[in-house]
Amino acid sequence: MTLDERQLKQRLTRFWDQEARSYDPVDGRLSGAAPAWRAWLAEALGPTPLSVLDLGAGTGFLTLPLAELGHTVIGLDQSPAMLARLCAKAAARGLSLTLIRADAEQLPLADASVDVVISRWLLWLLPHPARAAREWRRVVRPGGRVLALSSIEAYPPAPSGITGWARRQAGLALSSLAERRNAWHWRHEGQRIDAHLPLARFDMQARADKLHALRYGKLTDLRIDPLDAINDALGRTRQPQAFRHRLLTGGDGRSYFYALIARRRREDDDD
Repeated sequence: MTLDERQLKQRLTRFWDQEARSYDPVDGRLSGAAPAWRAWLAEALGPTPLSVLDLGAGTGFLTLPLAELGHTVIGLDQSPAMLARLCAKAAARGLSLTLIRADAEQLPLADASVDVVISRWLLWLLPHPARAAREWRRVVRPGGRVLALSSIEAYPPAPSGITGWARRQAGLALSSLAERRNAWHWRHEGQRIDAHLPLARFDMQARADKLHALRYGKLTDLRIDPLDAINDALGRTRQPQAFRHRLLTGGDGRSYFYALIARRRREDDDD
């Protein structure tokens, strides 16, 4: 089934509205490395308060610590359910944020209006990543930076044949009960959406392709930084996946995070 752009964006929004209900436990598996994440953000952005645009903010994995570090943060997401959870978390912590429901490929911000554009696990969700990178360059000030965080995912090989099929069916049944939704439908929906996303992979080749997307956005000084301290902390503290999720893959996996870092040239005009 081929989707036009409007249909694809609508399906993405519905999918992540559904995911919002169970997303925090997924991020919670990374919470043991929270001090390492905070330390990396503090070092990467420095001590001077900046204006930061967090794209694909979700329920606030980056947004909240950035605000706690003293930055002026705009959290942008296309999912109203994700933003509602982020709003509640910010209120509980007494943080003041600007939250915007919008498309990361069409930003409702003025040219050169923020110091830093940051995202985590976003590039793979974009139908037009190079177009998005051009938008990110547009809104960041000359000399400002774009930080796109992603990961390489490593899982044991999934069983094949009838054993693999039975494991997946059991995992989907348990997911339907735990998440109170039709897991078969939403898994199929996710696969249909992924078929329209050029960077919907988490391997070494996808890392290179994501870097190229930023290059096509006319950003410069591109580099890849492995987030070693975060990955080490995850190795020590990461909690096992829920049993139902392990049934859907080959077992408990690992995320190896890295940062794609780019800059808008200081001499850039607003072309």
